[in-house]
Amino acid sequence: MRLKGWEQRLYALTVDAIGCPHAWGQHDCVTFAADAVREITGRDPMGDLRGTYDTPLSAARVMKQAGADNLGDLAGLHLPEVAPSEARRGDVILSGGDMEFLAVCVGRTAVAPSERGMIHVPMAQAMRAFRVGD
Repeated sequence: MRLKGWEQRLYALTVDAIGCPHAWGQHDCVTFAADAVREITGRDPMGDLRGTYDTPLSAARVMKQAGADNLGDLAGLHLPEVAPSEARRGDVILSGGDMEFLAVCVGRTAVAPSERGMIHVPMAQAMRAFRVGD
């Protein structure tokens, strides 16, 4: 279920993230997606994973220990998968290209932190999508 006022909390999360530098385990695509889920539903899908990695290598190790081979599978451990064409605002997507990453749908684009700052990607680049709340 989505909490009352989730739209404002998601917007505030996105605005606050603009000035944050990318940091593995603190402000990366997984933590941002989990933060969005928490703002929308009140539930933190990262739970005990927060603070357990700080490099790409340790992130991959933690993901494997959680039972996921890739970011899409990690999201799928906590959220029901839907067709990318059915993604709506607040849902988590897996975007592709040179490197896969999780992002949060904000309309026609999805937003995610990157080493270049917050980026928007077209929803057409969504390879997988995961429903957040009902």
